[in-house]
Amino acid sequence: MVRSMLDTTKRWQLVTDNGGAFRKPSATLFTTEMLTLDGFDFGYRYESCIFFSNHESEVLNRYDSQIDAFAGHIRLCNKHQLNRKIK
Repeated sequence: MVRSMLDTTKRWQLVTDNGGAFRKPSATLFTTEMLTLDGFDFGYRYESCIFFSNHESEVLNRYDSQIDAFAGHIRLCNKHQLNRKIK
């Protein structure tokens, strides 16, 4: 079933942005566990993507382990000055 494969509640995920109490974010960083599909290997397990308020986005990095993904997410937050943890 496609719905269950796309369910993000069961996959590991970090979300950080640069918004404030009364300010919409101009950038949001997602680091998430990739889907697992039978017979298909992405070649990596985690991915960090940044999404901007002008609807542009970019894949910033890919990781093989959850520890590398967590450390990479923190480095990218510092680089892009994102300090509001969402999830």
